[in-house]
Amino acid sequence: MRQQTEIEASEPGSVLGKETQQIPKAFAKLTFQLDKSNRFSAFLEYEYWNMKNYGLSVNRPAEATGERVGPGLPMALNFLHTFSESTFAEIKLGYYDEYWEQRPNQGLDVPQRYDWLTGMYSGNSSWSAQNGTNQFTASATVTHHADDEKTYEP
Repeated sequence: MRQQTEIEASEPGSVLGKETQQIPKAFAKLTFQLDKSNRFSAFLEYEYWNMKNYGLSVNRPAEATGERVGPGLPMALNFLHTFSESTFAEIKLGYYDEYWEQRPNQGLDVPQRYDWLTGMYSGNSSWSAQNGTNQFTASATVTHHADDEKTYEP
């Protein structure tokens, strides 16, 4: 996935730049049919967010923006057991891990400035952040489809 936004100069002194967003990804899935009644599958995905000049606009030049970067890693394991044509059980385990940073283009020691008369930002991005998160999920289900031909009559 790639998205680019170009800000064009409308008058002399305007700031030119590009806000870009790139998210390279990799995906793998394996499925094993262990026997007639049992199937196991696993998947893994890797993505890396890479957003440059985040917040670029006509009143915010490239040096007053930042970048957002970081990897994400979802994965899952699934096991399916078929008891009969109408009854099966499934166990699912999932995990997601993510870490991202929002980095000002000028580093952490340069402040942002706002000119109230012109409405222009200068200096740096006002945000710096780091965030890491992970989560686990699990579920187990048994499903049975009844073959009941009776109709309900009140």
